[in-house]
Amino acid sequence: MPKNLIKFKGLVIKEKRIGDNKLIVVLTKELGVISIFCNGGFKPQSKNLGATQLFSYSDFCVDEKTDSSGQKRYYLDSSTSDTIFYRIRLDVISSALASYIAELLNYCGIAEENNGEVLRLTLNTYYSLNSDRQPPELLKSIYELRLLCEIGYRPNLIGCNNCYLYESDSMHFNIKTGKLLCDDCISEEDRNNGFDYLFDKNMLYIVRYIMLSDYDELFSFKISDKAQKKLTKFSEAFVSYYIKAKFVSRDFFKMINLV
Repeated sequence: MPKNLIKFKGLVIKEKRIGDNKLIVVLTKELGVISIFCNGGFKPQSKNLGATQLFSYSDFCVDEKTDSSGQKRYYLDSSTSDTIFYRIRLDVISSALASYIAELLNYCGIAEENNGEVLRLTLNTYYSLNSDRQPPELLKSIYELRLLCEIGYRPNLIGCNNCYLYESDSMHFNIKTGKLLCDDCISEEDRNNGFDYLFDKNMLYIVRYIMLSDYDELFSFKISDKAQKKLTKFSEAFVSYYIKAKFVSRDFFKMINLV
């Protein structure tokens, strides 16, 4: 049977050993998140060893086959490394964060139209982590909030949901409803429902910046340790509300990072 070869770039976000073979999970722009079987992928002499390792961004050529149930299967024909994010592998904190990002991606349902933005976000985060441009904890919060925006959970943060006030000394955000309310418009029910987060002007600006800014500007700011603690609490709560999963890699990152 002739091969049906297709080519694309992708980021390896998971690898599983099957004897001397391996199964890798790859985030791509064209196909979303797919699994690729790599024959002999764990053999030391394999020419695809580097391009198919975890965190590698590579050029892939795969043979696409359709099984009896109509499901597409992908088998590696050849691969070439583009970026292997070498410095991430040398630092335990960076490696733990990269692993959490990969684990988070594996749990998220990524619609086809969002593949490009999610891939761009992930690569930009890995590039920043690889170059030590920003603290890992800030990169984690940026990634958590922006990823959920890209997969369909972007809240309306432009102004108060009722009176359209852009900012005040304090604004209240409800994760469950996605509403932002000022002090004058928030009800007692909203105050007591357990999902209310109080933003001062600085924190609201930070969250707006992460969720709404262009990618060219997304990774170009710093915040104080005090602000980071608030941001971490909020970003983790935001993820936990929409994605019901326990992330072992995140727990490990938090343990060794000690923010």
